Amino acid sequence: MSPGFADVCAGYGTVLEALSLETLGSLRERLSADVCFRDPFTDIRGIEPVVGVFERLFETCGDISFRIRSTAPAEPVCFYAWTMDFTFRGRRFSIDGVSEVAFDEAGKVRSHIDHWDAAGGLYERLPLIGTVLRHLRRRLGGHR
Repeated sequence: MSPGFADVCAGYGTVLEALSLETLGSLRERLSADVCFRDPFTDIRGIEPVVGVFERLFETCGDISFRIRSTAPAEPVCFYAWTMDFTFRGRRFSIDGVSEVAFDEAGKVRSHIDHWDAAGGLYERLPLIGTVLRHLRRRLGGHR
């Protein structure tokens, strides 16, 4: 690992934990021009579309916080295990996930891929569809 890569990883983690509508500028500064972002709902490219994803998240959900539980730098990629707590439609949610973040030579994020269970983490907690998904999980052997 090159000198300073751990600092690049730590710096981006700090930005993620402090993320809010007011601090989106600090995220923008960390992204490369052709950054790619992917999660269970999104697959986009470019600084403004990526910032827009987080903007909509903060506008849609209330009281959001990201907590980095651990990091694993493996240059040029850093893995962040995280928990996101938020309020959606008056209900409190907590989702655990992992971000796979690749950095370019300048230390800017060239890709940010979030891995988390959309069904178990979110959909199963919603009325109607949640009942169906929980039933399917039990029938398929997930026993939740």
